[in-house]
Amino acid sequence: MRIGAPIRRLAALLAVASSTAIFLPPAAGAVTVGAPLNLPANVAEGCQGFVIFGTPPSCTVFGLDSRGAWSSQTPRGSWTITTARVRTGPSVGPMAFTVVRSLRSQAGSPPSGAICCSVPAESPVFVPAPNTVNEIPVSLPVTNTVEDIEGEPVEVVDYLGVSMLDLSSSLPLHRATSAADPAVSAGLSYFIPAMRRGQQALQAGGATELVPLVNGDYQPAPAAPPVTPPPAAPATAVPTAPAATAPAPFGLLPGVRLLPGGARARLGVDAPGPGLLRAFSPRARRARASAAAARRAGRGGKVRRKRRSPRLLIPAHRRVRQAGKAYITVKLSMAGKHRLRKRGKLRLRLRIAFKPDDGSVTRLSRVVTFHR
Repeated sequence: MRIGAPIRRLAALLAVASSTAIFLPPAAGAVTVGAPLNLPANVAEGCQGFVIFGTPPSCTVFGLDSRGAWSSQTPRGSWTITTARVRTGPSVGPMAFTVVRSLRSQAGSPPSGAICCSVPAESPVFVPAPNTVNEIPVSLPVTNTVEDIEGEPVEVVDYLGVSMLDLSSSLPLHRATSAADPAVSAGLSYFIPAMRRGQQALQAGGATELVPLVNGDYQPAPAAPPVTPPPAAPATAVPTAPAATAPAPFGLLPGVRLLPGGARARLGVDAPGPGLLRAFSPRARRARASAAAARRAGRGGKVRRKRRSPRLLIPAHRRVRQAGKAYITVKLSMAGKHRLRKRGKLRLRLRIAFKPDDGSVTRLSRVVTFHR
């Protein structure tokens, strides 16, 4: 039996404020985030229960209660999940706890909808025991904060979910059995196939009256140690010229975020200082005529030259004004959008170049997959 149809529920689920969640303190300094595990796992289907046609290889689930009784959402601040739990059904297979990250711009009134989703962290793969609550030690950094990205305030919120990595597991879900069942007010989001670390997806399915039987213990992330200034030099010391320090290297930040529509992507870099940042996709060179074609041309024949491949990406550039994180947005050209619509996805190798104001150009490459 099919569990639930994909519905337009994810945006509302991700937009719920963290104040709606209830957190129970299990130990000093920690909070428990997620669903109650005193409900039975009464869903016999595996990941294949989410679809009518085809067989999904894997899936990821997380959710919340619309009345605020529980939520998979991280509370405000920076945390580390030290223990994660899942209540299993009769069948088990390989699983992993998954941190699902959503972004939502705070600019404008009202703020825009959520951009979902990516996976910044996941636990090691494990096979739990059936028909019981499995407690797994983990170390998963999570956050719920607002970051400044290119001058735009963006809410960054993490959710704790679980991924079934093959079809041998019955889903760790509780389905409502009556009007008084706590699952009546529950909402579930799922991804097919499962999202793994470093991956991202633009859409998910949704279902109601289903509780993902997952929770975890959250400890506040340790604060950065204070910087101790070096001791002052003795009065009799002879001043020396400071040693020259090498500039910080130019590097790429992990992850690429696809923007709504699938034809734009935002990349991050770690800039060593002010300079010019560029991103483009190299075009194929014009093919040279063969020797035989040249001889035919000498006898009056025509030489057919291969056309240059169309430009699939519009080159982008921006001025970086200081050292640190910087972001640049690239978008497909008309030819690239046409190919994306035709194929459903488009994989391009991008060249990211940075020229500091007082140095030579550094070039790096990154492969970006655009999804329709």
